[in-house]
Amino acid sequence: MPSGAGSDSNEDLFEVALKMAGVAAGVMAAAGAVLVGPAELGGWLVNGHRWLPLEPAQVLAIAWYWIHDLGDPMGGWPAAERSLLPGRALYLGLLLLELVVLTGLIWAGFRGVLLLHREGVGSGPPSEGRLSRRHRV
Repeated sequence: MPSGAGSDSNEDLFEVALKMAGVAAGVMAAAGAVLVGPAELGGWLVNGHRWLPLEPAQVLAIAWYWIHDLGDPMGGWPAAERSLLPGRALYLGLLLLELVVLTGLIWAGFRGVLLLHREGVGSGPPSEGRLSRRHRV
């Protein structure tokens, strides 16, 4: 076996593992942002405070706590900040509202991309055959 043959597969494996770790960190950060957003907004509505002093590790701890105990949405928050958070009903209502808005934005974005792709935007000047009925004069 040549000396360089094994190192290529190890480098490929390392690249795949690095990409998987990046995706996992991104998913956890997005989940943390989705969970922290309603608490920040609810705390602002109830107490008038600005941003809570949270570190990224604390946001991940909040998301990790949610995975294990969905019944207590505020249990994963640091004890010092719990008094600034909204009540459970307001938090869950704002979370539902945030998820509805995010779902609508994602749907609208995908729909827009599909419509642009179907119309052939970006592939040269439009021809008569590519225009939809509503765009024809």
